[in-house]
Amino acid sequence: MTTRDLGMNRLITRRDFVGGVAVAISVSMAWRWTQAQDLTDKYLPLLAGMRGSHEGSFEVAHAMQDGVLWDNPEDTGKQYDLVSLPKNRPV
Repeated sequence: MTTRDLGMNRLITRRDFVGGVAVAISVSMAWRWTQAQDLTDKYLPLLAGMRGSHEGSFEVAHAMQDGVLWDNPEDTGKQYDLVSLPKNRPV
């Protein structure tokens, strides 16, 4: 089979070109949508049972607002990364 048998010698019409581009874009968007759906199964807070503003998620912050201090913190041995913004920089 030659390229001529496949129609490679014919011109592409504008309608065929636009239709082909539309199909390519649709397929790429559908692939991204399916990938985004897979990420919901791997969302770590959801896997740990955490969810939005539920009972218990804001009590510590409210206690700090009311002036409660913790004078005897325990060293758990865990380390956390902290990103701090300069105080004069607007958020």
